[in-house]
Amino acid sequence: TRVRSSAASDVYKRQDEVVMGDYDAQALSALGRRQAEALAVRMRQIAPVAIYSSPIGRAIQTAQPTANALGLTIQIEPDLHEVELGAIGGELPADADPAAVAELLRRRLREIAAIALTTGAWASIPGSEPSAQLRQRIGGAIARIAARHAGQRTLVVSHGGAINAWFAELLGIERDYFFPAANT
Repeated sequence: TRVRSSAASDVYKRQDEVVMGDYDAQALSALGRRQAEALAVRMRQIAPVAIYSSPIGRAIQTAQPTANALGLTIQIEPDLHEVELGAIGGELPADADPAAVAELLRRRLREIAAIALTTGAWASIPGSEPSAQLRQRIGGAIARIAARHAGQRTLVVSHGGAINAWFAELLGIERDYFFPAANT
């Protein structure tokens, strides 16, 4: 099972918010939903003309309150998805209950955060998306969005690892992950 990265190790503290499935299947927590609503309030002032999102559910859920507030449609940009990571942490047993899923997710997120903060390179996890490919993918998505909306404000919703890699590329930083990106 492949997982995508996130440094949001406190996302799954409540087992009643966990759904069966891998990290990408997880929805926003109650805190995440409140943050998405607060983002919508802020985005009303900025008034983007378009909203683009990663195809991962949490990103779409983050963008939805803003889309509703502004009467915009979320445009899915597949290349905004999180960095693809090789296998990390234990495998989820077929008969796992929500508590076991929550614990596994917390453990995986802690392991991912430790790797991200110590090495800053996803390649240190065997089977992960190569840095050059990640940066090209994210940069290409941003470039396409910018070309479609030259001189206009847009909202782009992605993930911490992808955002880090894009900024690292812009700044000429070798590390793929160099700052902890807070949610929302």
